[in-house]
Amino acid sequence: MMLVAEGRREGSSTRSSTGVRLFECARTDGVVQLSFAAHNLPNSDALSLSDPFCVIYKVSNGTEPVEVCRTETVWNDLNPRWVTSLDVGTGGVESENALLRLEVYDRDAKSELLGKQDFLGGVTFRLKEVLASPLLRMRFKLVQPDAKKENKAWVSVMATKLNYPDDARMAKITTRVAVVRKKTTSSFLLPGGLSKLSGSAPIFFVLYTDRVPPEQGGAGVKEEAEVYKWVPVHRSEVLSSHDTALVNGKYVRFGSARMNMQALNNSDIGKKVKLEVMVFDRQGGHECVGVAAFDVKTAMDNTPVSRIELVAPAPENAPGVTSRGIASGDRQKSVSRMRRHSGGTVLTAKTEKVGQVKVAYDGAKDGVFSLQLQVDFDSDVARI
Repeated sequence: MMLVAEGRREGSSTRSSTGVRLFECARTDGVVQLSFAAHNLPNSDALSLSDPFCVIYKVSNGTEPVEVCRTETVWNDLNPRWVTSLDVGTGGVESENALLRLEVYDRDAKSELLGKQDFLGGVTFRLKEVLASPLLRMRFKLVQPDAKKENKAWVSVMATKLNYPDDARMAKITTRVAVVRKKTTSSFLLPGGLSKLSGSAPIFFVLYTDRVPPEQGGAGVKEEAEVYKWVPVHRSEVLSSHDTALVNGKYVRFGSARMNMQALNNSDIGKKVKLEVMVFDRQGGHECVGVAAFDVKTAMDNTPVSRIELVAPAPENAPGVTSRGIASGDRQKSVSRMRRHSGGTVLTAKTEKVGQVKVAYDGAKDGVFSLQLQVDFDSDVARI
């Protein structure tokens, strides 16, 4: 049975343009892409963690809210970062005063009826609040009226201004990763140890686009900007050597990711894309075993293959990675926790090299740019 990153068989999740835009605007007006994340969600499942998904509504006076977006479900995770996004036209009177509502649910049934799911909290906000913030990001507390205890959950709404909203170019990325062994103690090997090993660890990878928030504010604001600058655009299925035939005896080959250039790099082929290779944990405590950043332009300029360092995730308290100065209490803990799991890694010059990523550009046909990624680990990292 093939596992997926969300813990079910639905397969991978890829950000793609639906062609539908909330609040259509003239070509000269701006279009932003909204991304969503949640933190400290309540756990409503007895034997595992909540399986959250997010629903966004357009709110109008005197009428029922209209659903405009529904994300994928992220299984067994109280701090999800959803791949699904919402394109919003700006510059018009309607968008200027737009009222949106965001609700988070724990999926408990295959049905799409919200009444069959557990409500984890909601919040109503104005779009202009997000667009006016220094980091194009706002943090909202989730309200759960019927909760038996205080809901400490909150959500982040992040906006990315699209450079070319009508860009129809696509990217097709095919990835294979060297198999990672796991320890007999059932914990997975990270760089730096070669103890007794057995079995193949289930792995998946995540691709992130760089939001490049404005460089404003003091040190604390810039530190927070570094954490939230990356938003996921593709989360692969979870595979191990038990799920698929190995390529050349040592690589797990994942399904191709096909996405719009807007999602991958905001239509800028020189913009960095972050790759994280993760060891899957059924309880949501996925561990990152390698991080790299690549771009399409470098791959095109260095055919047939460009080589990029794969590094270990920076330690939580390493210089440039500490969360001191951001905030205290729950907010600081949440930022630290994001760094330990998918999406929280920060690329710095002080991280340890653990392998390399080979990026091959296969050309473009009919507006589709094709890339192949191959992830290899150094000899001191357990692999087949």
